[in-house]
Amino acid sequence: MGENTYTWEQVRAYSIIALNNLLNSENNISLKRMKLYIDSLQTIHHKDGVVGYSQRLIEKENRGE
Repeated sequence: MGENTYTWEQVRAYSIIALNNLLNSENNISLKRMKLYIDSLQTIHHKDGVVGYSQRLIEKENRGE
């Protein structure tokens, strides 16, 4: 398996998505649970589309949805 490299925008986007998922799924938020949510994202979201998806989550939050 080759090395995966990510831009800062992709790293930030994965973090935003993980935090969104954690906040919407868990009552008990901890660093251990955050790590679980981040680790699962690499197989769920391809890095080429992750920045756009995180931006849509931010826009949705700004609209109050």
